Amino acid sequence: MKYVRFAPTGREELFDLVEDPHEERDLASEPARAGQIGEWRERLAARLAPRGERYVRDGVLVRRPRPILYGPNYPGRY
Repeated sequence: MKYVRFAPTGREELFDLVEDPHEERDLASEPARAGQIGEWRERLAARLAPRGERYVRDGVLVRRPRPILYGPNYPGRY
């Protein structure tokens, strides 16, 4: 499975890479996948929580309307 979340909008995508290796069928909107989406959302929140509040607040993923143009280790960061 592949889970994608777009931070500025909160939009989510879910792909079954075994059945759909070219990621042509987004499963995120299927009601039967709601539980699976919730699990992936929790996993991502747990992974991002140590990075700070701009990603996760009170254990929940938050939207980030302003993009980060450079990563913290990007050369020439200012």
